[in-house]
Order: sequence, then C-alpha cells, then structure tokens
Amino acid sequence: MRAPPARDPGYPRRPLSAFVMYSNHANSKFHEDNAHPGLSFGQKQVLLGKAWEEMPQDEKMVWNSKAEDNKKVHKDQVRAYRPPPGYDSKGDLFVSESEKEKKSVGSRRRDPFAPKRKRHAYLIFQNEMRDKFRRENPAFTFGQLATFTSEAYRSLTSEEKEAWTAKAEEDKKR
Repeated sequence: MRAPPARDPGYPRRPLSAFVMYSNHANSKFHEDNAHPGLSFGQKQVLLGKAWEEMPQDEKMVWNSKAEDNKKVHKDQVRAYRPPPGYDSKGDLFVSESEKEKKSVGSRRRDPFAPKRKRHAYLIFQNEMRDKFRRENPAFTFGQLATFTSEAYRSLTSEEKEAWTAKAEEDKKR
C-alpha cells in the first residue's frame, strides 16, 4: 500500500460536520461537569450519537448552520491559499514524473530468469478447475467463482486432496 502524499501543514484544514462540532462541544461539557467519569471515549461517542438522534430538529438546524458557515470560511481559505515551493494547489507535495518512475520501477522489477515459486495444492486445484466451474456457472463474478472454488476444495475427501497435494509436491521439486 502506498503512503499518501505529504501535505503542506499550512493548507487549510477541512471543515467540521455539524455532528462533529456538536460532539466536540458536548465532549468539553463532559469534562467540565465530570458527569460520566468512568466512560471510555467510545462509550461517550455512543451517548453523543444517541443524543444527536434524539435532538429536536430546530436545535440540529443551529448546528447545521454553524457547519455551513464553517464550510464558507474554509472555501475562502482555500481560495486564498498560495502553495509554497514544492507543493501543488491542493497542498500535496509535488513529485516529478521521473521521481514517480524511479519509485514504481525500482520496487516492481523482478529478475526474469529467477525460478518460479512453488504452487500450493489449492492453487493448482483452482487453476485446473476454473474453466470447468466457469462453464457450469457462467453468471458468476470473479469473487463468486473464487468462493465457489474454495467451497469445492473444502468439500473434497482426504484422498482427493492427497492427489492435489502430490501435484503440489511435484511442482515443489521443479
């Protein structure tokens, strides 16, 4: 998995949603009042979620209007943002095409003369049975076919599995 590109610390932060603004406000009240001292963070969030669901619509509208105001301020900040050297207009670190190629080519290069890896018995079974299963079930997607194949392999008797294991052992010698 690739790491996300580095961000400019000066780029405006995303605006908070109405619920997050309410949650932050209510969390600070929890700490001030010390009403629920033994609750974990997750338990407090569950309470806040229930309180948000049960909140009257007019009170929610107040939080929604605060969130809309916050979005407008964010849009203005983004328009006023001028990236420093090395960053693009979205605040991401600029990486040249040649640097991208160096990273991607170097990490994926494989010796073409290297021996192939051994195959597991299930993989050999799957490769040999795929066409047969596809003919029997033409409407299956790739994921459904894989699930069907794994179920079929699990349902094999030990003698049948032994035959596939023997093929895997032959492949291992190769």
